[in-house]
Amino acid sequence: EQYIQNKAQLGGLDLTVKKSIEKAHLDFSMTSSITLGQNIDSKQALPDIPPFEINPGLSWTTELKRNKTLGLSIDYQYLAKAWFYPVDQVVAPPPSAAHLVNASAELMIRTKKFFSMKIIAECQNLTNHRYRTYLNRWRYYANEVGIQPTLKILSFF
Repeated sequence: EQYIQNKAQLGGLDLTVKKSIEKAHLDFSMTSSITLGQNIDSKQALPDIPPFEINPGLSWTTELKRNKTLGLSIDYQYLAKAWFYPVDQVVAPPPSAAHLVNASAELMIRTKKFFSMKIIAECQNLTNHRYRTYLNRWRYYANEVGIQPTLKILSFF
């Protein structure tokens, strides 16, 4: 079958909110995004558009002795179930919503005048929630990665 071009309408919204409480060294942030797409001729949703996502987080930073800075953060990630998708093209239904908790700690060390280093330890999906995103729903036997710890060492010259 040959590809047929259709008229489509796309729209979306990205939102970022940040608030700092300087006396407590706390930063609150929230990011959210939604994208919608529709075939203008058939009035149906476009396939493979990511669903609504929201990600609030809280971080704490403090200065330590000897030119060191410590930062701790935790965030929550909500991946909604896709609700705006082409119903007549559903072979693999949209997966359920997912609730994820992520945490990280970072230590910034300034050693010399022109050199510093940052050590970051983070863990995604702390609750080991089994989930699948809408765009990966075709992977029938493979969920997203469970608990995902990472260690990063960055050097700045």
